[in-house]
Amino acid sequence: MDRYNCIIWDWNGTLFDDLDVCVNVMNRILRNRNLPLLDTKRYKEIFGFPVKHYYNKLGFDFVIEPFEKISMEFITEYQKESLSARLNENCIPVLEYIRNEGINQVILSASQIGNLEAQVRHFEIIDYFDRLLGLDHCHATSKVDTGKMWLEESGFDKKEVLLVGDTLHDYETACEIGCDCILLTSGHQSKERVSCLGVPVIESLLEVKQYLITGS
Repeated sequence: MDRYNCIIWDWNGTLFDDLDVCVNVMNRILRNRNLPLLDTKRYKEIFGFPVKHYYNKLGFDFVIEPFEKISMEFITEYQKESLSARLNENCIPVLEYIRNEGINQVILSASQIGNLEAQVRHFEIIDYFDRLLGLDHCHATSKVDTGKMWLEESGFDKKEVLLVGDTLHDYETACEIGCDCILLTSGHQSKERVSCLGVPVIESLLEVKQYLITGS
């Protein structure tokens, strides 16, 4: 337990179970444009950051319709529907355990910061976190710069920070920051995609507690 003094949490797919919301909202947008619909399996195989590349794989033509317009449409519908979703199982007990151990916790998300704050406040868990870190726009590009800037300001040594996420981008962010990383297999990307990166993978948030205690 002495190894880490701060946990960086990803939000979507890691603490927040919004997978079905993302698929359902996108399918409405695809249906309105007569584009092929998604199922969860395909979503987890093609979703990634920056999300513009994911939209391209879905068949959107940005010459006909700008990415920014489609992205805003998705975010507007997603934000309304997301409040009907739920936290991942065991989220609160794990956050409580980590807080009781005196470990700092922050959320680092590719979401727009106002939307992130609204969701975290809705679930009444904001008091568990020392900082919420999001982007200043709605286009889910990259959170690397936000994470690096926060680390420089925080005073933490990168060796005492652990990032918990669910995507390749979380791994890339951890590599850029220089901190350790573990990845959840039940989030927004398939188990096959996150299991080939050479970092520990977990199937449940409860395993974060075990990792903190045993290192494995």
